[in-house]
Amino acid sequence: VSPNGSTVYFARSSGTAGSVVAAYAISGTTVTAVSGTSVSAGDRPSAVVVNTTGTDVYVANELSGSGTITGYSGAASGNLTALSLSPYSVSDPTALAVDHSGAYLLAVSSTTSVNNLNMYSYDSSGNLVSSTSLNTGSTPVGLATTY
Repeated sequence: VSPNGSTVYFARSSGTAGSVVAAYAISGTTVTAVSGTSVSAGDRPSAVVVNTTGTDVYVANELSGSGTITGYSGAASGNLTALSLSPYSVSDPTALAVDHSGAYLLAVSSTTSVNNLNMYSYDSSGNLVSSTSLNTGSTPVGLATTY
């Protein structure tokens, strides 16, 4: 959900048609699709997060043995456009979160063979820049931050 609560984003796998991310407007108790906002996503989307400024959307695309995070600008309007350096390679991403300061995106991977907690900062265009990573010694499946 966008920080101002006006838009919710869904990533869905559409079988042979491919995966998509779509925006839906929230007005009171009504949720309606925003026309023309469906864009292609990576394989097996598993998580969606909006940055704290409400400008960019990121999707974890879990694909066994590999995977990506795709980033999109245009979250404020619902009209998404892939960020210039997207997608970003990360092994089997399953969950995403943005830290309280809004300066970092956190991603966990459902693997024990590589660093499975990754932290990214953003460049001036919203592209992800790897900051640090570590192996938690387990197979994480979720992620939460506190405010």
